[in-house]
Amino acid sequence: MKYLAAMLLALAHLAPAAAQTTAQTRTIPKEAKLGVIRHLQDMTVEIDGQPRRLAPGAQIRSLQNRIIVPSALPNGVVVKYLYDNEGLVKGVWIVTEEEALER
Repeated sequence: MKYLAAMLLALAHLAPAAAQTTAQTRTIPKEAKLGVIRHLQDMTVEIDGQPRRLAPGAQIRSLQNRIIVPSALPNGVVVKYLYDNEGLVKGVWIVTEEEALER
């Protein structure tokens, strides 16, 4: 029992460091465009003032690189995004100021 408690305590201390590492090492495609996004309804978002549909299976990644649902998008957050072949938004990454400046 003591071994299990010690293991859980060690894992609890490692979780924040692992989350930081993930956020620092994520890869955002170079062809991703920069924009400001907000959720409108269901699978519709607004990017730079234009309504856009999310593709089936679209992924929205938080700063911690976790997948979030469209309704969890903060209003007016800066992102990088990609379209699929049909013009639907297929990938969105909420970016830090440093990531926003990367080209």
